[in-house]
Amino acid sequence: MATFAEKAQEMIGMTPTYDDHQRAAIRAEAKRHATSTWFKTILDHHEAIEAAFQAVKEASNATQRARLQTELAGLLTGHSIAEEAIIYPFMKLEDSASDAKHAYAEQALAKMQMVALDQIKDKMSEEYTNKLEEIHDAVLHHMIEEERDFFPKLQEKATPAQNRKMTQHYADEFSRYMKGEAVVA
Repeated sequence: MATFAEKAQEMIGMTPTYDDHQRAAIRAEAKRHATSTWFKTILDHHEAIEAAFQAVKEASNATQRARLQTELAGLLTGHSIAEEAIIYPFMKLEDSASDAKHAYAEQALAKMQMVALDQIKDKMSEEYTNKLEEIHDAVLHHMIEEERDFFPKLQEKATPAQNRKMTQHYADEFSRYMKGEAVVA
């Protein structure tokens, strides 16, 4: 049976993930160049998502892991819905239709895999840990593409008015899904 990463690579041509040093350098570069509030907010959400994955991995028992997994799934879904409803359509308008399709496909796969993760009964098993790691690796790769390629390009192409609109609408969509819950990286 193919892993999530193999399925994603087959479906959308995903390349291997980057090591911690490479990811940190890409994130630092994105932070230096993020001038739009929507981009800065997304970077904060990416850090919160990484922290949520780490919390699930470090859970000491199945009950705690299940609760943290639920929180992670909510954060991932709220974040992806806001990107899919606001940011990716702007990417398409700014002549980045293939990037937008690629990003949509990756997020759809991640959502499906989170459901598959939830179906694993033994939350402390090797099967669960392996599936969680597959999803984490794929999500990290997706975030790198956004931070390094997609979002800097979009931020540059968008007008100040479009950047303001993306900021407000992204925040609205994320808040709507999260029901006002604060997310701290």
